[in-house]
Amino acid sequence: MLEISFVILSIAFLLLAGSLAAVFFQLWKILQRLHPAVEQLNRSLPGILRNVEDTTARIRDVSTHVHFQVENLSHLLNQLHALMAVIPVVEGSLKTGILRPVLGGRRNLAALWKGVSTFVRTFVACGDKKTVS
Repeated sequence: MLEISFVILSIAFLLLAGSLAAVFFQLWKILQRLHPAVEQLNRSLPGILRNVEDTTARIRDVSTHVHFQVENLSHLLNQLHALMAVIPVVEGSLKTGILRPVLGGRRNLAALWKGVSTFVRTFVACGDKKTVS
């Protein structure tokens, strides 16, 4: 009985070793096919790294330029905001400075209007009398 189990175990081990040999052979063939690709990649890798470094430097330059432009735009917008804050103050000062004399001179305006309207009525009335006679 012991001999039969030893024989079965030996056969199982041989089958396992045979299947592992087939797997290792397939891996070896795959590695042989990948070897040219790995060699090509190793040859072109320095060029790829140089391109990546150039691209990184360009991105850094563009980022710095954009940052500078954003700072300038922010400064300009702050100045514009300050100007917009001054406009209502100036407007209020101008309204106060202009409207007080105008409103204070309302009596003068009423008198001027009355005088001009009287002049126009008289002028028109005189013109009608000349054409009628």
